[in-house]
Amino acid sequence: LLAKNHISFPVIAKPNVGERGTEVEKIQSLEQLTKHLHAHSGNFIIQEFITFENELGVLYYRLPSEKKGKISSLTIKKFLSVTGNGKDSLATLINQSARARFQWKKLKVKFADQLPEILPKNEVLLLEPIGNHCRGTAFLNGNHLINSQLEAIFDEVAANIDGFYLGRFDLKVSNFDDLYAGKNIKIMELNGVSSDPGHIYDPDYQLLHAYRDFFRHFKIIAEISQQNIQNGIKPIPLKMLWQIARQHFRKPKSVPA
Repeated sequence: LLAKNHISFPVIAKPNVGERGTEVEKIQSLEQLTKHLHAHSGNFIIQEFITFENELGVLYYRLPSEKKGKISSLTIKKFLSVTGNGKDSLATLINQSARARFQWKKLKVKFADQLPEILPKNEVLLLEPIGNHCRGTAFLNGNHLINSQLEAIFDEVAANIDGFYLGRFDLKVSNFDDLYAGKNIKIMELNGVSSDPGHIYDPDYQLLHAYRDFFRHFKIIAEISQQNIQNGIKPIPLKMLWQIARQHFRKPKSVPA
């Protein structure tokens, strides 16, 4: 199946329904993939592992009454890593890192054989290839990259999705020149109305500005909803919404390996 879809190892295995990077893993071999799938229940998606260096979260919206949309948030993801100083062991570097030390429980298992090693000066070691905040990735404010040229590109992408008015494109791109040219972009995931404007999690972003942007985000959602209702789209019944929410937050039990 992988060969048929021109996918080779390493790959990314992720739950069909999930959040915050839970059970998402980089898989190096068929043996590891088989073990991973047997250890977890539910449906999984297998994706190619994209080697492009730049990972972004682009939150796009378009009002039903408008022909063109806007990008309200652009998040640059900085993967969890440590830089060697030629003196300290990997274990020390991890525990001295403001972000990596919170991932110590997992990293000490993942890098068990390398922990005593001295990382050469200025050598960067990637600790976590999954670009999720809960896995140590830093979300940085990239709103300065938003312009009309970029919005036009996502207008074109979103036009192919029937009934789509708001969501966050999680993507990788080779470089920012290609981003503005609309080439060498690979969309890994499209998140819907529950998407966050990720730039607000930048450690240097002011708290009051974060709340301001968050409330603006919900105001846009409300406006889209109101226009959809005016256009004859019926809101989901409250009972059905409750059932969907319960099903989403009901965690499936893992299957023993």
